[in-house]
Amino acid sequence: MNLSRSLLRGLVPVHVLHHAEAGGVHGAWMAAELARHGYSISPGTLYPLLHRMEQDGLLTSRAVVADGRARRSYRATATGRRILGDLRPLVAELAEELGSVDAAPRIGLRQIGSVESSLTDPSTAPRQADEGAPAAMIVVDDELVAALAGIAVGDDLVVITWLDRARRDTLAVQPRGDRRRRPRGVFATRSPDRPNPLGLHQVEVLAIDGPRLEVSGIEAVDGTPVVDIKPVLGPPGER
Repeated sequence: MNLSRSLLRGLVPVHVLHHAEAGGVHGAWMAAELARHGYSISPGTLYPLLHRMEQDGLLTSRAVVADGRARRSYRATATGRRILGDLRPLVAELAEELGSVDAAPRIGLRQIGSVESSLTDPSTAPRQADEGAPAAMIVVDDELVAALAGIAVGDDLVVITWLDRARRDTLAVQPRGDRRRRPRGVFATRSPDRPNPLGLHQVEVLAIDGPRLEVSGIEAVDGTPVVDIKPVLGPPGER
């Protein structure tokens, strides 16, 4: 192994923590994301690294079905998020000294909770909520429960998710996977595959139990990270 590759591989755990903080990642997706950044890392190196990071308490994992295959999805633990928070200013300072920081500020995204659903496989889940999506639970992190104050049963909300199993290098798709239709840019579709795979879900609150919101049909699969919740606005005089 040459010296430059050795130094680059020292940054891989930081990349893993960064993506695992935003939502669950599996090994194949992580390998593709690292390759996009110029890292060449084999499964024989990546998977033991993920396992070690889990043993060290930086990651937690669970079995999921993604792209029709059984996979292990990794997320950052509270310890992993704390260590990543400690590393961020140090990495940013080093990057600035190396002259590689863009003038534009970086955008940060925090996971606030997750979806609990009977849906487990994106390939068989409804494409939209009104196509047979079941009710589900939105489970907010315990330290953020105070942010739910004012939400009541019957309220209409927009739940914003991070579609962590989507491809981020897709720029055009055939709408609804129909090969008879002309390709369209992803910004003209609701495809989950897009540079920033945010999902928008309008739901009705069915029940509230502490950090758990039971909501009407939502097409996001079990374990999908939630990044924000907003009310649906009424007429101007009722806001």
